[in-house]
Amino acid sequence: MARDHLILSAFFFNPQGDHRMSWRHPRAPGREVLGFDYYRKLVQAAERARIDTIFVADHVSIWDSVKSGVAHYANARLEPL
Repeated sequence: MARDHLILSAFFFNPQGDHRMSWRHPRAPGREVLGFDYYRKLVQAAERARIDTIFVADHVSIWDSVKSGVAHYANARLEPL
């Protein structure tokens, strides 16, 4: 069956950025990634871009890639409740 349109999706796996030094950019998000308003703005931007659906990943653990990861990791991802 041929489709005459695409379904566009936005996947927010790590909305604050993936690069370890991205926090240094002057416009990089800070604590706002822990609040609802940040995600509301992402969704509104997706709506303006005519995105059909979004997926926001949750996260149930912390990364232990560095020895002090537990002490210094800000879990800036949503927690499933």
